[in-house]
Amino acid sequence: MDVIIKKNKGNKVELSPRKRFLSKELFPLSVIFGLIALYWLQGILYPKGSIISKLSQIITFILCFYYLLKIQLEFKKKEFLYLAITALLFLNLFGVILTGDLSNSLHFGMLQRILGCILPFYPFYYFSKKNFLQEMHMAVFCYILLIVFVFQFFLFNEIQTERQGRAMIINNSAYSLLKLIPFLFLLKKRLIKWGALLIIIVLIIQSAKKGALLLAFISSIIFVVNDFKYIKKNKIFNRGKILILTIGLVILVWRKILSNEFLLFRLNRAIQEGNTSGRGEIFHNIFSYWVDAPSFLNLIFGFGFAESLSITNRHFAHNDWLELLSNFGIFGVFIYLLFFRALIKLYFSFRKREKYKKIVLIIIIVFLGKTVFSMGYTAMETFILMILIGFLLGKKELVYE
Repeated sequence: MDVIIKKNKGNKVELSPRKRFLSKELFPLSVIFGLIALYWLQGILYPKGSIISKLSQIITFILCFYYLLKIQLEFKKKEFLYLAITALLFLNLFGVILTGDLSNSLHFGMLQRILGCILPFYPFYYFSKKNFLQEMHMAVFCYILLIVFVFQFFLFNEIQTERQGRAMIINNSAYSLLKLIPFLFLLKKRLIKWGALLIIIVLIIQSAKKGALLLAFISSIIFVVNDFKYIKKNKIFNRGKILILTIGLVILVWRKILSNEFLLFRLNRAIQEGNTSGRGEIFHNIFSYWVDAPSFLNLIFGFGFAESLSITNRHFAHNDWLELLSNFGIFGVFIYLLFFRALIKLYFSFRKREKYKKIVLIIIIVFLGKTVFSMGYTAMETFILMILIGFLLGKKELVYE
């Protein structure tokens, strides 16, 4: 059960009953989440790119920066993970100020995606550390995000089908759904979270995204093993239900894969021909350009914000490590390594909270995989993982005595 922690005069920790879901303390975070959801509902409830989406995003950014400032002023102890995330944020902000060109729509778009990804971490971390944000709130956020991104998935399908004139398309919305898998650990009802997992996997298969499918497969194994492991030993019936659900899920997923000719075609090309959708050349060009840098300073600090566009002739790296290497050199890569080191440290900090450990493990796998296959911190939908990281980091700091 979720609890609220209070300290009495003797400095002992006292546990009070769970607060009701709608509380005045959590109202600001509810507003921020509502604005984020409103932004992602563009194209569904209102025209894409309208004034509604722009205003909702601007207000979200302002509020998130406000909570970044509150964290700086109110929290004396700064966690290593918080510092690594903030360093990554300001590295890109200073990069834009010094070398960026916001009149260039590609530069502006990249900054917009980075801010959309990283900034929501701060209010979620703040309210989690204050212990106003509980699992039940995150579960409700999960339901809302699942509904929003399922609609976004089908909207993307419809738009691309009309644009390309064919039914076989690659749907990038799969990564948004993939990033919801660690959220499922916070849902209480077993049938609901298994149903949500099934919806996510089926849509990822339909998307024909190879990287997303691989990461979903690994995450699902961790999810199933965790669900089976922590049923009480005398609950044989419940274990039997999970076994039946697992077998049913495997059969359904396998049949879905075999019936998707476009996905099988892409997998076959990747295995037999090593097809990387043209990214191999992009990777080679960026790395070679960095290695042959005219100055030692370029090796250490890179060539400037979004410089991958110039190197590849208007293409991003589609790989966070090469993006950072070209933009901010070894220094940028080092900060990103610190971020993942801090995530690993967070994983080991949950010694007695196996559920949280599994969530962090999936976050690391999905985040790290996304940095290699596509974009991690430069993809706006990664905010899904960032708000979960904020929640977990805040919970890690609570002390029970």
